[in-house]
Amino acid sequence: NGVEIGTACDHGLNPIVIIINNRSFATLKVALGDRPYLRVRPWDYVAIARALGGQGVQARTRDEFRRALRLAESSKDFWVIDAVIDPDDVSPTLRRLGEQYIAMRSR
Repeated sequence: NGVEIGTACDHGLNPIVIIINNRSFATLKVALGDRPYLRVRPWDYVAIARALGGQGVQARTRDEFRRALRLAESSKDFWVIDAVIDPDDVSPTLRRLGEQYIAMRSR
């Protein structure tokens, strides 16, 4: 979160933070269905990185992500890469966790 990034900056560190941003609480969405309160309002993560003294970029494609990662790796600043993915793009692991949650609730 922002506190850790700010602390890293204070200590002269330059982490690369990658936000896999599907704009939702995906595990709960799998478990509970698509409900309005599981959607995350858009945050300007790039602006937050800059406000904390770092760099940031939003990537919507694989090519944009690759370019952003190369820039971040060659920088002395900390970076936030806001990797925007489709809201329905859920990893198999998150899907499995959601399904396990449903199974536990039905016992």
